[in-house]
Amino acid sequence: MKQNETNKETEQKKLNDWKSLAEDLNVLLHMEATGIKDEFEKQKKHLMGWLESANDWLSNVNDLTEEKEKKIKSSIEKLRIQAATGKAETEDALKEQQRTISNGIEQLKINITEAYGSSKVKIGNFAGEAADKLDDFHTRFDLFKLQLYLGRAEAKEEWEQKKKEISDQLHKINVKIQSS
Repeated sequence: MKQNETNKETEQKKLNDWKSLAEDLNVLLHMEATGIKDEFEKQKKHLMGWLESANDWLSNVNDLTEEKEKKIKSSIEKLRIQAATGKAETEDALKEQQRTISNGIEQLKINITEAYGSSKVKIGNFAGEAADKLDDFHTRFDLFKLQLYLGRAEAKEEWEQKKKEISDQLHKINVKIQSS
């Protein structure tokens, strides 16, 4: 009976996590370009917090080979350094940070998955939870890339509209000039 309650609690927590992620992603998807940089920095801080807990967890795992543990620790440290970089002041800097963080997330996920294959017990639960959490972070950081792209597309659309308006004005002026 106790196991059923624990499973239900775990399922409810997972459901709540998914709902929260869906809400967060919806907010990110509809965010104005001006808020993207701040939200990006906020997500970097969340990632750093999660990396701290992952590192703490890793120090308590006994059934990993030294090589696998070093690979995971190295990936965590590289990703931590990438997430700790200063605030991206330009769109290009933000794109570069997004790219390196996304790559770091993917590498950490690969290393955890490989370690899971060689682990006996303890890493099993963490591997699944880590893969889910890293997927969440990856999705969030990919949304930033999408938002930047959309922002650029909107600017291009606005520019095309302005060019058309200017062209129309020039045509009217030319007509007036020729009529005179």
